[in-house]
Amino acid sequence: MNESTQQGQKIFTIGGILLLLIALLIGISYLAPSKAIEVAADLEISLPNPYDDITLSAQAALVYDLNTQEILFGIEEETQLPLASLTKLLSTYLATKELGENRYIRITSEDLRTEGDSGLFVSEVWKVGDLARYTLISSSNDGAHALTRALSTQSGKTPALFLSQAAAALALPQTFALNGSGLDTSTQMSGAYGSAYDIAVLLGVIYKENRDLLLDSSSATAVFTSADGFTHEAKSTNSLADTLPLLVGAKTGYTDLAGGNLAVLVEVAPGRPIAIVVLSSTREGRFTDVETLVEKTLQHFTYNPVF
Repeated sequence: MNESTQQGQKIFTIGGILLLLIALLIGISYLAPSKAIEVAADLEISLPNPYDDITLSAQAALVYDLNTQEILFGIEEETQLPLASLTKLLSTYLATKELGENRYIRITSEDLRTEGDSGLFVSEVWKVGDLARYTLISSSNDGAHALTRALSTQSGKTPALFLSQAAAALALPQTFALNGSGLDTSTQMSGAYGSAYDIAVLLGVIYKENRDLLLDSSSATAVFTSADGFTHEAKSTNSLADTLPLLVGAKTGYTDLAGGNLAVLVEVAPGRPIAIVVLSSTREGRFTDVETLVEKTLQHFTYNPVF
């Protein structure tokens, strides 16, 4: 065998080895991604739940995504409890819907005999829409009585029958009302009962059909002028009105039987309302409860972006 033949054999051998290595590399490149996918599929990414180990004063609480109808957090959210002035969400919504925003209503002495003084005058005339918003922000029992009286007169039904039938029509199964203010009727009977879930659903109805009804309730104060030209400054009963982030609307409630109630609506993004409701808390605890739930809800949407 001459030198050139030996050199050719070496080149052939080296070439074969190189081809074998290339084939092995190609095979590995096909196998490696699928193996990586299998490993990734076996991994579970667990995001923290901001609602874990939460402590509240309320007996019942709910964080409800109105768009997805998802309960983000709930404690006894379907338990029937006294509503106190959260009842005014129902009475003001029905007044603006059934009577019309621009209809006029006259305040009577009967309206002013209701517990509390919110500054209304006998024979003063208001537009229904203005009186409804004034009633919500100031939690006016006189205003709620006037609106419910007008609804009762128009329908020919007692306030209790009209309000309770309307609640059933709105698919609020735990809700019934004896009056439009939610004031206790005795030491053992509340003026209205309902659940945190019912109130969240009602907030969603108002947000969808008459969002303007809620707007003033997100402010600490608002000024109203009756049809007679009397000016009234309404001060919010919600101590979080100017501090709670992303607040769209709110309603407080407190009686001896109900304890402290608070319902708020926040928008975590434009057109993405979240209802937060606490029932049977304490006078001050309702505010800290809602602050806590709003904070945890914002954390939730940090981990689970809206868009």
